[in-house]
Formats: sequence, structure tokens, C-alpha cells
Amino acid sequence: MLFRSVMLLLGHGENSEDGVFQGLMRYYDIPYVGSDLFASSLAIDKWMSYLFLKNDIAMLDKIIYNEIDFLNNKKIEYPLMIIKPRFGGSSIGIRICKNNEAYPILGNLIYEYKDVIIEPFINDVLEYTQAISNNYVSKIEVIKKNNFYDFNEKYSSDNKMLAKEFIIDNELDGISRRIYKLINASGIIRIDYFKINNKYYLNEINTLPGAMGSYLFDNFDIVLEDEIKIALNNRINKYRSEERRVGKECRSRW
Repeated sequence: MLFRSVMLLLGHGENSEDGVFQGLMRYYDIPYVGSDLFASSLAIDKWMSYLFLKNDIAMLDKIIYNEIDFLNNKKIEYPLMIIKPRFGGSSIGIRICKNNEAYPILGNLIYEYKDVIIEPFINDVLEYTQAISNNYVSKIEVIKKNNFYDFNEKYSSDNKMLAKEFIIDNELDGISRRIYKLINASGIIRIDYFKINNKYYLNEINTLPGAMGSYLFDNFDIVLEDEIKIALNNRINKYRSEERRVGKECRSRW
């Protein structure tokens, strides 16, 4: 075998999950487990991923808000809203506020993060998360929380002590597979959902989830081995295709 090693991408957030490192791997022609530059840069951008998927996948309405909007005091229709940075993950920078409290919060978030995404806040929403790879879908975790699921809540010691609950739902499996295909994902990704009135809504896609979403799979070692084989086989097939192309060009010259 020409290639016996593969890069396993584990970074999270800026310069790793956003496609920068994937571009570096592509430039140096190094096989890796994970989504490519397109899927990674799309998923990290909450606005572009919304525009790309909203006609195929149910999502809550969103608007983008920037410095110009803030200076012009652009009105927001939602009486209660979630404000989050356009780029980023792990629930960093998320705020919930009433319409009449939004202006100073918007100012602070825009100063720190530039563009922000605003969507309506809906009470009593159920939250789920699922991981998916090329050939496997995981069980579904029911997100339990003491308060709103911001960064501190997500990673607090109290939240980690909550008993985990998992379900199986063929409908959600199908939605996850569709999203995976639409964004041309690869490797293992994690998808977060809301459920409102018995309907699933896509919340966020993580192309490099923490711990690779390993805790969601009962057979993670098999899933990971499968992804490594796919990454290596893709590189070998690419090499052989290039070899055939060069050989054909040489023969045509003769």
C-alpha cells in the first residue's frame, strides 16, 4: 500500500473546524479523517449554512445583524430572541433577551464578534443531538439542562452530572443522513436539533465535534476504523486516477 498513515483532525473552532486546517491538508496532499474545506467552512458559518439548507431542511427563521444595522438602529420583530455570533461553536457568546433589552447586548456582541445571528426564542423546546459518519448514524442524545444551554451550562460540572438519556428515531436518522449528503460531509460530524410541536428543526452542524462524538456511538471503534479506511482509499484512488491520466498522456505522445 502506498499510503499507510492518515491525519485524524481533532481541533475545534477557529483555524481547525472552519476549514483552514483542511485546506492545509489538501495543499500538502495529506489524507485526513474529516469533512473537506467546503463542508467545514459552510457549517461554521451560521448564516451561510442557513441560506444553503433552509429550502431542504426545516430551520427556525433567522436574520443577520451587523455594525451598519446597529448604527442605523434596525428594528427586530422578535419579542424574545436568541443572539449568537455568526461564526463559532460550543454555544460561545449566545444571549437571550427581550426586544426592548436587545440594543446594548447587540452592541457588545457586534463589537466582539462583528456579525451576529438573531432568531426567535421559543419556550419549552426539546433539544437533541446526533452524530453521523459516512456509513453509520449514532443513537440520539436528549439534551438535559438546568438552565439555558450556553457555554457554561454545556460544560459545567453540574451539567455533566445529569443522567444521559438516549433515544432512537428513524425520522431523525433520515434527516441527519440528508444533511450529511447535502453539505458533502465526510468523517464524523454532530448535528444539533430542536423539536417543536413534534417537528424537528436543524439548529447547528459541528463538522469536528468534541471527542468526535464518540460517546454517541455504541461501536465507535468500528466507526473510526471505517472512516480511516475511507480516507486512505480515497487517497489511493486519487493517486491511481492521476497515474492513469499521466500514463494516457504519455501514450498519446508516443
